[in-house]
Amino acid sequence: MGEARLTRRRMEARAPDAKDLAGVFSSVVRERLADHLDEIRRRNRASAAAGERNVCATHDFCDANMLMHEALCRCYGVRDFPASNISESETLTGLWNEAWDVAKRNEFLSPGRLRARTREAAGRER
Repeated sequence: MGEARLTRRRMEARAPDAKDLAGVFSSVVRERLADHLDEIRRRNRASAAAGERNVCATHDFCDANMLMHEALCRCYGVRDFPASNISESETLTGLWNEAWDVAKRNEFLSPGRLRARTREAAGRER
């Protein structure tokens, strides 16, 4: 991949939509954790029912932050970027967290199914 240095400023300017990032992240989770996906979904439902909204069972099976990093790389079309680009940016940290919440809430559905589900939810809110 021919890529210019992806600075924090460039990442902020080209930030993907949280739903799009959630879809890519969900794809990465399904690729890497396919054998554990049913258990992840079960544990996440149990955590949500217990009021533990900031817990994600993907972390029980891997360093799931690396999966989100991979999803961001895919969205930006790069092999890698410094993690400090995310941690030093409120915009990118917010995007990371929102995308993670969307993916988890929608149980790591495929991007197409995720978009359809979020459109349905938006229609019900009107």
